[in-house]
Amino acid sequence: MGFKKEKKFRHILHVYIPEDSQSLVEEAKMICEREGESLSKKIVDFCADYAALHRHGNPQMLMDKFIQEKLDTTICQMDSCDNKAEYLCFSAFPYGKDVKLCNQHRIDEERKGNVRGSKKLNSTSH
Repeated sequence: MGFKKEKKFRHILHVYIPEDSQSLVEEAKMICEREGESLSKKIVDFCADYAALHRHGNPQMLMDKFIQEKLDTTICQMDSCDNKAEYLCFSAFPYGKDVKLCNQHRIDEERKGNVRGSKKLNSTSH
């Protein structure tokens, strides 16, 4: 809840919401309030996740990352993580990419709402 207190760096973003999506935005706002968070924080979290996923532009995956994953798929696919991948996690976003994550990153991504499910990897399925 410290997010709201940072008004010193407040930036207002005007966003067009189509009329047929207004009720969806209102529902999301009510859910956020019920969970003790703000819709603004959720939007900032989404932007951070989106930027991390797409900051390198096209192609979607850098060639060196692609080659590394092809060589060793037993490593967690989060940047700078060298832990063993323990779960195949299914993206919560349409057309998202399923990823292999260590337990800690799986928990973090589930808390953020980025994962709609996961399954434990067998030691032979990497």
